[in-house]
Amino acid sequence: MSAADGETERREAEQSARVPEPSSADLDPGERVPWSLPPDVNVDLLGPLVRDMGFALRSEFGAYSIYMLLPLVARNAELRRLLVALRDEQREQVAGLRALISDLGGNPPASRWTRAVAAWGLFAITPVVGSRFALRLCLEAERTVMRWYAEYAIHLAERGLIEPAIRCREFCMVKRIHASRLGTFVDRVRS
Repeated sequence: MSAADGETERREAEQSARVPEPSSADLDPGERVPWSLPPDVNVDLLGPLVRDMGFALRSEFGAYSIYMLLPLVARNAELRRLLVALRDEQREQVAGLRALISDLGGNPPASRWTRAVAAWGLFAITPVVGSRFALRLCLEAERTVMRWYAEYAIHLAERGLIEPAIRCREFCMVKRIHASRLGTFVDRVRS
């Protein structure tokens, strides 16, 4: 037996001993294939990006909080339905971003009470200043976070982290849709 044959057998044994990666066919619809950082990626270099993603997560917590409260003061039934739908989508967005931050080596918080307090403040003044003000604030926040996600996607793709880049791009698209849907009401809703 030559050295080459021994090397080939060793590689075959290693490959057969590996646990196979789950495929999309093994998962429930809508569930992602588990992803982890490649071993050659220095997690410390991702630290600034992960910290920056924490700002996006805080914004997502704030959006979720305000979308929980605004339907209570919205006079328009169509607007109420939109805000409830946005709240449900925000819940998924928060879970997805928390998972991404964890995958990139971060430790995301489960919630931010400061964002809930700010949402309550906006909720409290909405009857005085009008729904348009609150909706415009939400619209601008959606647009801002949308740009952040686009920048994160570019940053990750440049470093060869394609799966997280795709996830950030998906987050960006959700924000774009939210901004578009909110934008239709900003001009239609009376103060």
